[in-house]
Amino acid sequence: MRTNHRGAWRHTIAASALLLALAGGSHAATITIVNQDGADEGFNDPTPVAPVGGNPGTTIGAQRLYVFNHAAGIWGAILPSNVEIKVNAKFDPQECTTSGAVLGSTSAGSSHRNFANAPFPNTWYQQSLANRLAEFDINPTVNDMNITFNANIGDTPTPTCPFCWYYGVDGNEGACVELLPVVLHELGHGLGFATITLAGVQMGTPPGPHIYDRFLYDLDQDMHWHEMPADGQRGASAVNCQRVVWDGECVTHAAPGRLGPKPVLRVNSPGAIAGDFEVGLPTFGPQGDFNVTGNLVLAMDGSLPPNSPTNACEPLTNGAAIAGNIALLDRGTCPFVV
Repeated sequence: MRTNHRGAWRHTIAASALLLALAGGSHAATITIVNQDGADEGFNDPTPVAPVGGNPGTTIGAQRLYVFNHAAGIWGAILPSNVEIKVNAKFDPQECTTSGAVLGSTSAGSSHRNFANAPFPNTWYQQSLANRLAEFDINPTVNDMNITFNANIGDTPTPTCPFCWYYGVDGNEGACVELLPVVLHELGHGLGFATITLAGVQMGTPPGPHIYDRFLYDLDQDMHWHEMPADGQRGASAVNCQRVVWDGECVTHAAPGRLGPKPVLRVNSPGAIAGDFEVGLPTFGPQGDFNVTGNLVLAMDGSLPPNSPTNACEPLTNGAAIAGNIALLDRGTCPFVV
C-alpha cells in the first residue's frame, strides 16, 4: 500500500469509528512495536541528534522508535482490546525521487472470517480486529501487522531525495514530513481500516468481502462495495470522487460535528470555463475559513527548458503582475512547501 501524507487524517478519523463501534466496552489496547531492523539501521541507527519537538531521543534510531511508540500509545488509548496487538516495524530503502516518495506501507499479518463473535458471516477481518472480537489471539504464530517506512528519507533533504522526516511530536514539522501522523495512518491500515478487494484484485486474502467493504457506499450505484456483483464496479467506485461515502453508524452520527464547509473554486470568466470546481486546501501554512477573489495570473519563474517556467520552483519573475491577484502554477518537481 503506497501512501502519502496528504489526506491521511480524513481517512483514519472516518474509519476509526468502525473498530470502536464493533468493539464494545473493554480496557485500552496494548500495541507493541517489534523492532525488525538490523544493527546500525532504522530504529538502530546510532547517528547522534539533539532532542526535538518533545522527542527525547539522542540518536536517529531512538527518535524513530519514540515516534512509533508514541503513535502506538495514541491508538492504544482509543481502541479497546483485551488482546495485545504486535506490530513488526522497520525502515528500509524505498522509492524517493525529486518528484515524490513512498513514505510507508502496511500489511496485516493475516485475515480471518467466521470466527467466534464475528458480527458478519463470510466476511474477512484483519488480524488485530478479529482477535479483539474473538477475545483471543486467533493466529499467535504471526504478529498482527507489518510496517515498513522509507529509510531513504533522512532528517535533512538531499539532491536525489528532497524530503526529510520530522521526528518531533509537537506538530512543528516546517518543510519536512512529520513522521507521527504518517505512522498513525499506517497503523490504522493495519488495524483494519483498508480495502482488501480493489478493482477485482484480491490484496492478500482469499476471495470474499472485507469488513471495510460493508461500509463503503457508492451514491451513484446505490450499493455498498460488498454488494457490487461485478469486479469492475468496485474499480469504478474507487475513482468516483466525492460520490463514495462511509455510512457506518458512529461516523454518520458524528459527521455533523466533524465536517466543516467544503472549499470550492468559482471561476466567473471567461464563460467557456466558468463554474464551480472541486479544490483542496494545503496541509501547510495558515489554515481556517477564508474567501479570496481576484484575477488569475500565470506564475513565471524564468526557468528554461527542459525545466518548466510555470511551476514556481524558482523565485518568480512576474511578481508585480501577480501582486493583488491569484497565482496559477503547474505542479512541478519541487516539494509543495517550496
